[in-house]
Amino acid sequence: MKVLSSIKKLSPELQTIITTVRDYAIKHHGDQMYGNKPYIYHLDQVASLFIPDLLKLYIKKQPLSQFIEQLRCIEISYLHDILEDTEVTAEKLNREFYKITCAGVELLTDVPGKNRKIRKKKTYAKIAAYTGPNSPIKVKLADRLANVRECAKTKNWGLLAMYKKEHGLFRTALFRNIPEARVMWLEIESIFLDNYSNYYKLVH
Repeated sequence: MKVLSSIKKLSPELQTIITTVRDYAIKHHGDQMYGNKPYIYHLDQVASLFIPDLLKLYIKKQPLSQFIEQLRCIEISYLHDILEDTEVTAEKLNREFYKITCAGVELLTDVPGKNRKIRKKKTYAKIAAYTGPNSPIKVKLADRLANVRECAKTKNWGLLAMYKKEHGLFRTALFRNIPEARVMWLEIESIFLDNYSNYYKLVH
């Protein structure tokens, strides 16, 4: 989904909310890359998982209060890597965006550690203990779905194997009874299953 073309169906106010956070992410991620693509490619892929539901609510002329969850997910989608990968601090982010959005971003930011295994173990423990709104949980799941989709698309079996190795811990930390998250869980696990013959030797 092309984000900018899809949101043209929304009101100018909703378009502004989305383009403001998207432009902020573009500015601060700068020339960072996602594989051989600009980093915004990945952020768009994550955010795009929440735009269809937002469009449905808008087309049905639901009150703005009904859009808040989807808008928060989209904001967190664009900001979820900004504290890890840019010069933006939590203090600065809190001056720019709503505190509940920033809290979601902080939850998804890796805890420091000397290697990925240690960082992820600490971060997943933090997420497992979280009992707040579901929006950051859904964004983390959307982030993982976007990543494994890209692995399958680009045949990056080494990276897909890494995600498969982490999947048990990831699922334990993130799984909640969120109806709208079920499709994402199913697709992630389908990607692992459908591509098992390509990466299984890298897992064992």
